[in-house]
Amino acid sequence: MAKAKINGEVVAEASTLAVITLLPERAPMLLSAFTAVRLPWPVLADIEVAWSDLTRAPGWSHSVKYDAERDALVIRPISLPQHQYLYRRIIEIDKVARNLVIIDLAETGSSSDAHQAWLAAIDLAAEQQLPLWSDDVAIRSTAARKGVAVFGTWALPHAVPSWC
Repeated sequence: MAKAKINGEVVAEASTLAVITLLPERAPMLLSAFTAVRLPWPVLADIEVAWSDLTRAPGWSHSVKYDAERDALVIRPISLPQHQYLYRRIIEIDKVARNLVIIDLAETGSSSDAHQAWLAAIDLAAEQQLPLWSDDVAIRSTAARKGVAVFGTWALPHAVPSWC
């Protein structure tokens, strides 16, 4: 799918921005593979909320992870170094997001829907009949079940062998 969409338009979601900002020397090249990378407005709004949360004092933010031994989610306050790292990461993600084509959906769900940002990218891709660029396995799976073509960042260097 990635190879077929080189020099075309795609819809991206937050996990893609998180991945490509980890590759700062490659991010511009990855984005330039497409004539336009569209980002649904709820994704940008979600990034803004994360940034706002991270501007609060350390100790306010928490990490959530799954503990397989207890079969439960575990919530822990993040340390000062983790807080600083996440703050730097969200700044980079926001910079990339604001250089994409921000699009509002024709019809959006309730603003109180906790999954709106995640589902907005799938909905926009379906609405505009564009492939979804996602690095989140659950989002890719949901998109595929809805008939939306999808690919991840890992596919791009393989789509353009000269990038390897």
